[in-house]
Amino acid sequence: MSVVNHLAFTVDNIEETITAFQDKGIAFLSEQTKPTLDGGKMILFKGPSGEMLQLVERGK
Repeated sequence: MSVVNHLAFTVDNIEETITAFQDKGIAFLSEQTKPTLDGGKMILFKGPSGEMLQLVERGK
């Protein structure tokens, strides 16, 4: 059986998305975004079944 490490979602504005998710009660695994290799930002959170989910704003 194959297991997915995590699932990533690309967003246009990560700060706005984080705020919208927090307003719905979603907690993130860190308080700050982390840089991506392409100069973007990312943050992790867990889904309803404990799966690892990631928001990514690509570098410009």
